[in-house]
Amino acid sequence: MAPAQRSTSAQAKANSKRTPDDLPVHSFQTLLGDLATIVSNRVQPKDASTPTFDIITVPTALQQRALDLLKVTIKPPTA
Repeated sequence: MAPAQRSTSAQAKANSKRTPDDLPVHSFQTLLGDLATIVSNRVQPKDASTPTFDIITVPTALQQRALDLLKVTIKPPTA
């Protein structure tokens, strides 16, 4: 049996290191590392009478694409 041949699109992705929608190609480990940069930050305004609040970093286009494919929605933390 002959070894499997890469498709033209798979070969193009391997050569360019980009997906068809022009996002960088990741391994599973590097994708997890990239997704790990989405964080929740607690903000304390300078005005002490204003309560603290949490804000989640905005996902990059690549992170949002991965979240969309996984059907994951990031929800703000509840108080």
